[in-house]
Amino acid sequence: MEMRTLSIMETFPTALDVAREWREDAVLSWADMDISPSDQLSTLSASFAFRSPSEPPVWLLIMMRATAVGMETRQDEGRFEVDEPKPVGEPIDPLRLPFDTRQALEIVMENGGGQFVAQYPDIVWPLSISLRYRDFYYSRGDLVWMGQFGDVASRATEYIYIDALTGELVD
Repeated sequence: MEMRTLSIMETFPTALDVAREWREDAVLSWADMDISPSDQLSTLSASFAFRSPSEPPVWLLIMMRATAVGMETRQDEGRFEVDEPKPVGEPIDPLRLPFDTRQALEIVMENGGGQFVAQYPDIVWPLSISLRYRDFYYSRGDLVWMGQFGDVASRATEYIYIDALTGELVD
């Protein structure tokens, strides 16, 4: 099955501009890109989560949605309401990756994603592929693309991780 997603390399610069207007020292913590079959007319979106090392401890979520006339962008921000918020960790720079979202999606589909979709044809779309650190909480460890597949009716889920720098499947 042919799949589609937005390009992180095309959408990230806009998200980064918005984030830098919010806080000059904003860093990307993770990105989440919708995926859906090419034959569906569903709207694709991308979400970018930013943090700032400055005080007070705050976060910014930028959501972008493809429309017939271009990209619609909205944002949500807030303060961490816990005693000790998650550390900022290493920033992610998608523009320095050797391949884009579409190539990552192809690799994920070839390594189990396609089998999952074939086994559960009644999946509620869209699903997603995320760019994040393997140690998500501390933003450290290997930088990975994580394909997230789930079927609501059967409660089946599948997570497929590939190294964001090499494209190799990781456990």
